[in-house]
Amino acid sequence: MCGIAGIVSPAIAEPSRLEVVGTMLGRLAHRGPDESRIATSGSATLGAVRLSIIDRAFGHQPMQGSYGGCQAVLVYNGEVYNFRELRGQLEASGFNFRTNCDTEVVLAAHLTWGAEAVRRLDGMFAYAIWEPASQRLTLARDRFGIKPLFFRLDGKALCFASEPKALRPTGGFEPNAEAILEYFVQGSAFASGYTTGDRSFFEQVTSVPPACQMIWESGRMITHRYWAPEQEIGEYRPSRDQAREELAGLVHESVESMRMGEVPVGTALSGGLDSSWTTGQLAAIGPPVISSCITFRGDHGDPDASHASLLSEWLNQRRPGSHELHYAYLSAEQYLNGLDTMIRAFDEPHWELRQLGMFANYGMLAELGRTVVLTGEGADELFFGYFQRFPGFRRPALSGPADLHAHWIQRAPWVRGLLRPAFESGRLPGDSIEKVITEAVDKYFVPVWRATGDQLRSMQCWYLQTFLRWLLLVNDRCSMAHSIEGRFPFLSASLVSFALRVPPAWNIAGTGPTDCGGMKEKILMRQAASESLPPAIWRDRDKAPLPVPQMATYHLRIAERLQYELETADNEVWQWLDRDWVLNLVAAFKSRAEASVNLSDRAGEHLTAYIALDEELSVRTAQLFSILTFIRWHTLCL
Repeated sequence: MCGIAGIVSPAIAEPSRLEVVGTMLGRLAHRGPDESRIATSGSATLGAVRLSIIDRAFGHQPMQGSYGGCQAVLVYNGEVYNFRELRGQLEASGFNFRTNCDTEVVLAAHLTWGAEAVRRLDGMFAYAIWEPASQRLTLARDRFGIKPLFFRLDGKALCFASEPKALRPTGGFEPNAEAILEYFVQGSAFASGYTTGDRSFFEQVTSVPPACQMIWESGRMITHRYWAPEQEIGEYRPSRDQAREELAGLVHESVESMRMGEVPVGTALSGGLDSSWTTGQLAAIGPPVISSCITFRGDHGDPDASHASLLSEWLNQRRPGSHELHYAYLSAEQYLNGLDTMIRAFDEPHWELRQLGMFANYGMLAELGRTVVLTGEGADELFFGYFQRFPGFRRPALSGPADLHAHWIQRAPWVRGLLRPAFESGRLPGDSIEKVITEAVDKYFVPVWRATGDQLRSMQCWYLQTFLRWLLLVNDRCSMAHSIEGRFPFLSASLVSFALRVPPAWNIAGTGPTDCGGMKEKILMRQAASESLPPAIWRDRDKAPLPVPQMATYHLRIAERLQYELETADNEVWQWLDRDWVLNLVAAFKSRAEASVNLSDRAGEHLTAYIALDEELSVRTAQLFSILTFIRWHTLCL
């Protein structure tokens, strides 16, 4: 796992490129604390900071190689889990390897198979390959964009880096109005995640899209998309019983493949189905597993902590000494202490307070000496874990793209009121909210709808490409801020292909057979995990999101912090936000939160729940948090 950066420009002298790339790598040191190296080849200077995991002695970067008369230089961030299989194929074709790492396999694959190589990689990755003979730079990312890659292109240079902050030495940073609008339209108004498309929150800093390969040659950039979810959708012919067995085998194989490396492995454990199954598989097949769980002590039972403890006891009964459980505790007094650190790590504002817990949990895992951490991300999007909660599945049941657009557009006045100064100044065109919604529906919903006509399948792929994309971004920043590599067993190529073929009805109650045993969602997955987990987890525990404190005291602190920021923020912020509008929002929220504290100190659904698209957008903590983090981002990152 690494951070990568580089500059390609014949107009910039090599010493200047070396100096700037060195500065860029300094801003990525947290991604690679073990090593920092730079190489120059012609008009390109490439660098990498390395978190050494596989072939720690010889897997240095940048890595240079040649085959069949072609030469190339690679900088690479990620893990390719099928690299041993690919290595065998490449050796059979005549490639001689010098190392035992997956980095050289990625380089050899490109030299041997060219642009088609990326389709063969099963894993998470972002890489840049420079070919001096053709003066061609190739940038590529994995299917879901687990690993980040940003670039900046001006008249004389193409600059790239793993995080936007590393591109700051290449030029000035200004806020990106389109990304800011998209953030509030999708995060706060849709109320379940957001994506800024291929934009960053900074003008002229663009993300390489997931599942894409971009080739820059002769001053032109050409983008090829090599994978899309609709390509996997098909008919699943085996029986439901066979599907359960196949899924159990696929999860086992994926977890086994993600144990690879020469460093300690742990898990982020919530006591829910996904992270518990991952932890259970590791505990059954490997050395003792260390896990950390987020907890808010005294928080009305804290079901995540109690279920994590239950799992740990169950695993140790079956295989003594196989599991060790720790807790990352966030008190109400400490809850916002890490806010600024998290925002600096993200390079962007954030709408979901749950990630305060995620950030703290990775910190605990770092203290425990874990370099690789497995989590359950992806399982909910693939197996309908959000069916009971998220907009667009049941509430409302959508009749097609036009229906999704019509429901969502009713939230436009909320966004327009919040961003009134930006609209009045012309920073945001009058029809820009409508354009954001239309673009999102056309890009993330329509293709699958056209291919299937299936609302459930279309919403499944919607969340795979929007909510999951955002969730993977924050996982990457939370983990790498602590020099940890996060891995996601449920996003292996074989598991994704399986999930997009099995009928949606096999996963959710009320749409298929009635013998669900009281289970509401992820039914096929629960049944597949039944031999690997205690019934209290695989059968009885309903889906719950990453934990958010239920004590209203925590939520009230967010309102109080936002009120303080409204009084002290730089005037530049109010060129975007309507201060009086936000003050009224905070006042209304505080009255609800204070009522909860006075009654039972239980935040409950009225402060934390996701909001169905056919309901009025009543304020939740997430809306306040999105505004708070926007103000802090504007202060810290511009």
